[in-house]
Amino acid sequence: MSSLKAAESGFSRLRLPVGGDAEIELWRQSPLKVSGIGDMMPVVVAGGFGKRMNHGAGLALYLAGNGFDVYRYDTLDHVGLSSGCMLDFTMTRGLLSMRTVVDWVSRETGSKVHVVAGSLSARMAYRLLAESDVVANLITIVGVVNLGATLARVLGHDYAAESHESLPEVMTVEGHEVRARPFWVDVHENKWLGKEPCRDELLRSHQPVTAILAKDDLWVDQGEVRDVLTAQSRRQLGIVSLGGAVHDLGRNMVAARNLYITVCSAAMGFEGRTATEPEEPSFQMVVAQSLYETRMQRAGIAGN
Repeated sequence: MSSLKAAESGFSRLRLPVGGDAEIELWRQSPLKVSGIGDMMPVVVAGGFGKRMNHGAGLALYLAGNGFDVYRYDTLDHVGLSSGCMLDFTMTRGLLSMRTVVDWVSRETGSKVHVVAGSLSARMAYRLLAESDVVANLITIVGVVNLGATLARVLGHDYAAESHESLPEVMTVEGHEVRARPFWVDVHENKWLGKEPCRDELLRSHQPVTAILAKDDLWVDQGEVRDVLTAQSRRQLGIVSLGGAVHDLGRNMVAARNLYITVCSAAMGFEGRTATEPEEPSFQMVVAQSLYETRMQRAGIAGN
């Protein structure tokens, strides 16, 4: 099978209605090989803030190459192909997107779901973990547990401590503009700030968690993550710190490869395949998949 055919094989696009005229764009990559152990749970991948689905091409290919059925989506009111504008992004809207996709995948497959969530989406996933019976386990990638502290580090200013009236019209987060006041209202009213709500949510959940950290991450404090995750003895908890890595693991090809292997190993471990090493696609296949998905993303944007 050539790399181009592998990239196109089993790839499909769907649109999920959310309410009104809003829709979530969902990409599915079906398994590229038979796992050999029967049906496995599907994987839902939620990208980090400012990331589109095509940014997760390599991870999806690694997972599909090891027998997983992989689903990705663009969050509502975010960059990407789903409905809405980035200016209107809120954490609660992001959680709605995640819950909608996870519930749909579970209904369609008749299975519980592995969830892989990066950065800011991980904070949403910790809440979903406490609220959803269909999330079997969670794998976080440089996952945020203290939203206020992370935003203060990213922005260089603690807007959460400001009064509503003193906020600027917009705040720029990683090059993306978000309306500050609606975001401020959402994080305060729905208790997204601080690490205590995240810890409480984890205390209410029972599912296994694997947290993948970046050793040189300046935005997510490893000590806070460990403190939140180990607040209660969990049935299955894994914390992996990748050396030589910053918050955006995709910037470094070696770190990205280590990340893909670690995520696959964690997901396979949850399926009872602890003695199996993940199979890796060729570099050419990853490049072909990335190019193919970038074209799909651009074509989708042009068509909107």
